[in-house]
Amino acid sequence: MRYFYALLLLALGLSRSVHAQQPFLKYGVRVKVATLSNGRFQEFFTNDSLRRIGSVVYDTRLRRVAYLLPPDSLVGHAKPDITSRWMSPDPLAEKFMYISPYAYGNNNPVRYMDPDGREIVDSKGKHVQVDYNKNGTVRSISPNATPDERKVINALNLTSTGRAQLRAADKSDIQVAFSLVGGKPPKDKSGSVVLGNTTRPDPEYDGKNGKQIAIFTGAINESRGEGKKEGELKGLTMEQAIGAVASHEIVHAVDKKEIAKDLQNINRPDRETKPNQVERKVIEESKRLNQ
Repeated sequence: MRYFYALLLLALGLSRSVHAQQPFLKYGVRVKVATLSNGRFQEFFTNDSLRRIGSVVYDTRLRRVAYLLPPDSLVGHAKPDITSRWMSPDPLAEKFMYISPYAYGNNNPVRYMDPDGREIVDSKGKHVQVDYNKNGTVRSISPNATPDERKVINALNLTSTGRAQLRAADKSDIQVAFSLVGGKPPKDKSGSVVLGNTTRPDPEYDGKNGKQIAIFTGAINESRGEGKKEGELKGLTMEQAIGAVASHEIVHAVDKKEIAKDLQNINRPDRETKPNQVERKVIEESKRLNQ
């Protein structure tokens, strides 16, 4: 009797293994399933909806993370078999092959952020290719960049914060075009001189329309002290001042959190808080370079 039970269990086990290796058998289709062991071991589990992906367990039936795997409290570093991986690839990984898609934020997450990895365009909507050195500085700019865009990119390249803003614009899915505007500087409703301007967010934005960033050089001259007035840009060269203003406007152009707030209330009192903080950082870094 024991011998009979042993044979029965063995037969059931073999039948389940064969079924597991043939996921389409219930539809009457038998396919060759390639496995790492070449069919020697059971490697396909049709009855188990939970799959381990890095440090999470994913429910393939409900299509959501079931639970997180607990970390090993006895070891101070992550094990290779539980290191997390991206659930989807960088959409522009092939365009930026010189940066590994596994190196988040150009392998410098302290300085850079990369929500989805996108680009900068010229005045005709064509992508402007900016290549970078290993230290993050600009190595080259594609020939289709306009003279104004070259000046702005080179100005942003002068400081670490400016370079971070350039990266943000370069990788954004919101297309950004730069222009330098001379002549009499414009003023806002309060009568203050406007250093730069970015087209306002469009509630119907579908990813095809971009942002135009205008930088007013006449206003910059006044703020640097070349006119009757002087302001926050005093002590900077024209190029450094352009980098500071461009960094400010890039926040308005591509920062998704700021854009979402603008769509809710374009006149919110804290609209300039983050852009001003970024601009001040560029000004401080520029002044240190001038010492």
